[in-house]
Amino acid sequence: MAEDGLSVADCLSNTRTTPGTYEPGSPREVDCDDSAATLVGMAHADPAGPCPDTPQPSEHRPGSNLCVGPRVVEGDCLNETRYDRGHVPSSVPWTAGSCGGPSPRLKVAAIRASNGSTKESVCEGAYSSGSGRLWTDSNGSVYCLERI
Repeated sequence: MAEDGLSVADCLSNTRTTPGTYEPGSPREVDCDDSAATLVGMAHADPAGPCPDTPQPSEHRPGSNLCVGPRVVEGDCLNETRYDRGHVPSSVPWTAGSCGGPSPRLKVAAIRASNGSTKESVCEGAYSSGSGRLWTDSNGSVYCLERI
């Protein structure tokens, strides 16, 4: 358990505004089934050392030995409009949230293990339409995305 009472797999409702910056600043633990659960405790690491990037990118919650990462589930939307096809940077899952809102976004159609396959073949059956096959990957996890 971390010095702040948070553990690996705990879900937080904080929002990451930029790398290393979270609002509100103090951790707010929520039930992982809550739609407000946008971050998850990934690992404990020395605050002076790096966080592991498995199963997805993580970073230290400021002032803590807890590494947190984005909590992304199927049906989430990523607040991103710049990509039409192919690879989406692994920084984009930090923007995961609900699908409401007027701007175009990317919806997480599926999350799959790559198992060494090409991302295109992993995501092939994840789409209801044939347009906009997008993906992002992070250390063995592939996020199959579709534009909404």
